[in-house]
Amino acid sequence: ALFTAPATIVPIAGNGEFYFDRDNVPALSASVNGSGGMAVDAAGNIYVASPEHRRVRKISPFSGLVTTVAG
Repeated sequence: ALFTAPATIVPIAGNGEFYFDRDNVPALSASVNGSGGMAVDAAGNIYVASPEHRRVRKISPFSGLVTTVAG
């Protein structure tokens, strides 16, 4: 979730179901099984580590899609 003023939480990914989902789906429609960490690159892409599935997934703020970049 992103935080915006004043203290509003905005979800960026996940549909509430906890399993690995396919790639190239809208981030808010994707199933996400927790995270082991997150990072943001200079372009604004968000990387989420999924240790249970041994993957790193990228959430693109431009396309709004989730893709697997490692694993």
